[in-house]
Amino acid sequence: MSKPVEEHCLFDINQLAEDAGRLITQYWLQRVPIHCIANSADEGFTTRVLDAVGSIVTTTHDPRELATMIDDCSALMIQMGPTNDMREGGIASAVEHAQKSRKPWVLDTLLAHRSPFRTEFLRSQLAHRPTIVRAAPEDITATLIKRNASPIDFAKRFNTVAICCRSDIGIHDGMRSLVLPYGASGFQNIRMLGSARSAICAAMSVLEPDA
Repeated sequence: MSKPVEEHCLFDINQLAEDAGRLITQYWLQRVPIHCIANSADEGFTTRVLDAVGSIVTTTHDPRELATMIDDCSALMIQMGPTNDMREGGIASAVEHAQKSRKPWVLDTLLAHRSPFRTEFLRSQLAHRPTIVRAAPEDITATLIKRNASPIDFAKRFNTVAICCRSDIGIHDGMRSLVLPYGASGFQNIRMLGSARSAICAAMSVLEPDA
């Protein structure tokens, strides 16, 4: 019999801010290199956010360069979105190298539900067990082919930490759940912030082993 999911709700936002500040300060001092394959529309903003927290950022999706880039980085962030042959090959190559190197990597599903091709490609990358997945509810439903599929179902199925954002932020690993208030409601639908958040998750996963 499976264990029930533990429900936790964090109310001490001041403590959360202190913990985040401590990790970001530690991250800044270490100058941790991160590789990001983001949607082209979001790439520049994501890079600037990582620059702001002291990262060394590389962004290529050319498969001919990725083996070296992944060897030199500490974590990887992949954002789904529009694909072409080179980008698709680059994502697959980057994920394969990150997994072989046992480096943390974060997958941002970004509208994977919008086409069967994107959904199937997402499933193929989930098979490589990302450390963290940031997913919209629609992407979770499409990936699991199940109405009312929950982030908990998703986390259990793919053995990952699922972060699902809507009116609040739900974080689930299949056994534990954490619910956080979203913050300023006006920022919920700014897509570039999603890519930057995923990149920050990748950055922090270098320092904090409990995703």
